[in-house]
Amino acid sequence: MPEWLKITMLLLIYLGFAPLAGVMLRPYRDGQRAVFFLMMFLTMLHYRLISTSPGFPHDFFYRGHTRGFECTLMEVMAMILLFSGRGPARLRGPWIPPGFWLYLLYCFAALLSIFNSPNPSFTLMAFVKFSKVVVVFMAAFHFFREEEDIHFWLKSSSVILIFQALVCLVQKYHFHIHQVHAWFEHQNSMVMYTYLLALPILSVALLPLRNLRDTSLYIAGFVSAGICAVMALSRAGMVAFATGAGIVVFLSFLDRITFKRMAIVSAMSFLTVLGAIFVAHSVIARFEAGVNFFSENTRELLNESSREMIADHPLLGTGWNTYGIMINPPYDYGNNFDEFARSIGHSRYVDSQFGKPISESWYYLVMAETGMLGIATLLLFALTLLFWSGRAVWKYRHTFLGAVAIGLFAGLCMNYFQSNYERVLTQPKNMAAWMICLGLVARIEWWRRQKHLCKAPACTMVTTPASPIAVIPRPVPTTSR
Repeated sequence: MPEWLKITMLLLIYLGFAPLAGVMLRPYRDGQRAVFFLMMFLTMLHYRLISTSPGFPHDFFYRGHTRGFECTLMEVMAMILLFSGRGPARLRGPWIPPGFWLYLLYCFAALLSIFNSPNPSFTLMAFVKFSKVVVVFMAAFHFFREEEDIHFWLKSSSVILIFQALVCLVQKYHFHIHQVHAWFEHQNSMVMYTYLLALPILSVALLPLRNLRDTSLYIAGFVSAGICAVMALSRAGMVAFATGAGIVVFLSFLDRITFKRMAIVSAMSFLTVLGAIFVAHSVIARFEAGVNFFSENTRELLNESSREMIADHPLLGTGWNTYGIMINPPYDYGNNFDEFARSIGHSRYVDSQFGKPISESWYYLVMAETGMLGIATLLLFALTLLFWSGRAVWKYRHTFLGAVAIGLFAGLCMNYFQSNYERVLTQPKNMAAWMICLGLVARIEWWRRQKHLCKAPACTMVTTPASPIAVIPRPVPTTSR
């Protein structure tokens, strides 16, 4: 398809179809939930089915993390949700969510690296990609209006994880793929996506809910996530999944020890031990595989190259989305790969015919490309919202919101931990799932602020016997539910 036609179609979709569809959906909450579910479901489909990239550099040696001016269907669904905003301001909240400006601060700070960029168009591609995803953050913030919306997200996540587990089982036992990855680009992408959704589900599953059906669905979703994580055989992913689940269980017991929590944790522990008996050989072999030597050396060589780039360009970096350029000739930052290849008897780095890779570490990648200014603003955004989720764990202890915050806090911690080894949060599907979670964190933070500001009768707070929430505004009745 010609580039001009791609751009024309995208403009019509973003500026025409999405706003019109959103306005038409304003009276229909069920329709808005359907769009939200679709936005969630799109995050697990093949990337080529949900995106297009005008300006993609069809260069055999190009190995950047942004391929053209990427546009995704998740962003289209997010814009529909934004234009379908409903209810008065006291329920809707501000159009600009808490944390919005911190994220844009990172995007514009990273854009300053264009002054050092060997190819400014590549840097503009990254700016467009990373700044556009903020609409998903905003859409999630505006979607979560009441407790039922959070339950809908948890149920949607459970259904998606169950479906994903079926895809993994087919890949494992029908196609005999050793490290399954479902419909993601890589097994690490799938695992990080999986436990980011699964840990809030586990935390809420440990609460006394309204009925057994919800609990059963949440447990099935979490167990499905565990199946996906094990079949992926990602070393860091399995450690992060297990550690995250441990954090959720620990904080849940610290919050309150109940018979239900004890029973569910005991049953899951038994199933984990039983499952471990069947997969122990594969897992142990994965951790002891000889390929680990080359994988670990590649990571360290990339980190060494990153440190050289940072030393030469400490403030602004080499240019957003230019790591794949700078590590290859005519630049010298990738010479250590060839030196390593010669030390083990090869004439050159084994992958040199395709161009040397880009950093596996998200943090080293950001520092090398956008400098200390870029990494500082990114950490400011990420750690601020992580702090908000941690504060909500204490602020809303013994409540449904507190349980949700426990899962979000654990999932985000593990995602940020594994990001030191995987640059997954540069990939659009994982970015969208991350932004949905952060949108909920921003909504909880806004509810926290409203508890101190809202005194009028219209802002009466509601509770339910099963999961008391002392902060969510009473929902406004609508004509269509």
